[in-house]
Amino acid sequence: MTVDDLGDNRAAAERLRQLFETIGDVVSYRYRVMPTPGYEYISANCESLVGYSAEEFYDDPELWLKLVHPDDQGALQLMFVPGASPITVRWRTRDGDLRWALQSASTKVDAHGNVVAFEGLVYDITERVRLVEERRQRGLELHDQVVQGLAVARLAFDVDDRERLDQALTQSLNAARRLVEELLGPGVIDAGDLRQELS
Repeated sequence: MTVDDLGDNRAAAERLRQLFETIGDVVSYRYRVMPTPGYEYISANCESLVGYSAEEFYDDPELWLKLVHPDDQGALQLMFVPGASPITVRWRTRDGDLRWALQSASTKVDAHGNVVAFEGLVYDITERVRLVEERRQRGLELHDQVVQGLAVARLAFDVDDRERLDQALTQSLNAARRLVEELLGPGVIDAGDLRQELS
């Protein structure tokens, strides 16, 4: 390897570092284990994820552990098993908010096989988690509407109230259609098709 090769490698590493600095929802890091624990590098956009600057992470090697939700502390250990899949954990921000993050790490070893550092990525998936939760909540609400409509339809059928029966069935079928659309996408099924099947 020549001096020019080293220069090229450093330039490539610097370009990569600058790229990570500009990706708002991905934080890259290198955490040294030996001889003393601490961050050798963490991208500056960590501040947009948790509200703490890179300097604060450098000053406190245990800051990341303090920020991970207590219920997710055990999952962190799984991240350091060789060949492990990325894990999802919650981080507490400086403002007290919870952020969801997908984390991965790879181990760096010395000539004797001792782990000397971890390198990894933290990917902010908070918005995706919130959308999934909103969708789940909406599905539960629509399910309740279907069940309530069917209960009213049953009562209307028992007392031979055709008009109320028709209204309740229409309400239930429309809620069922919306529920299916929430799960599978729009245009999959039509409430009129469901009514024909029931006729």
